[in-house]
Amino acid sequence: MNLTIPDDFPDGPRYANLTVGEQYSLLRGWMYCARYDTFLVPSSVWFAFTAGATHTMLERAGLIETSTAPAGVICPGGGRARRASARTKTLAKADTRFDEWWAVWPRKQAKRDAQRAFSKALNLIGFDELMAATQAFASDPNREDRYTPYPATWLNGERWADAPLPADPARTRFDASSRINTTVELGRQLAADIARTTSRPEMRALP
Repeated sequence: MNLTIPDDFPDGPRYANLTVGEQYSLLRGWMYCARYDTFLVPSSVWFAFTAGATHTMLERAGLIETSTAPAGVICPGGGRARRASARTKTLAKADTRFDEWWAVWPRKQAKRDAQRAFSKALNLIGFDELMAATQAFASDPNREDRYTPYPATWLNGERWADAPLPADPARTRFDASSRINTTVELGRQLAADIARTTSRPEMRALP
């Protein structure tokens, strides 16, 4: 957990008029954000340790910002509410992109781990490129559901750079045999049809 407390806390001008209880709520908010790598404290969590009057005071001082969608309190280190708002929008965009990616990924397990791995992956590859690689993997005819890795495993391993999956030799042999059998059967049917529609004695159905 990385927790950054402003150098001027609690004696700086922004915090000088705060009560101990108000300072406590602000510090708890920072700790929550650091622990869960977020800038938003859910309302249910925030008001578990913050009184309504304390919330109002901190908001008036510009040290927190209330968000309605999703419901919660933005409480960034240093009380930089405007900066937090911009960063929250960035996080919302990242969530939207993850949802798009998640809809394509064929094995939907361990979503939270996948979301963390997805965020890291975007530091290494562009979103459009990642989507293209994911779609190619998901639609690969040689991919088998039982061998499809967890999404976080695929992302953390940078598997988007892998070559297409090799064909299964057993499946290839089966497909070739199936095509041969189909061709032979079609030949027999054709010969039988010709034999039924012609009077030439030399035309007979194949045995």
